[in-house]
Amino acid sequence: MNPHETAKGENMTAERGRALALLHAQVLKNTLDGRFLEALSGCEQALVLDPDNADTQHLMGAVHLQAGESELA
Repeated sequence: MNPHETAKGENMTAERGRALALLHAQVLKNTLDGRFLEALSGCEQALVLDPDNADTQHLMGAVHLQAGESELA
């Protein structure tokens, strides 16, 4: 891989990380505001970006618990 491709890949990874951080912040805000469907939608969007992200999976479980859906947590 040439240096240009490496830099491009690093930029894409950084952009995805920033996008996940913004989504996670919005999920937390929606959860605190009692907007659980919006929070879960944000989790689903984050999982599209990174399906194996443990923070997103944890957030999704926490939202389900807050929504009274412990069987889905």
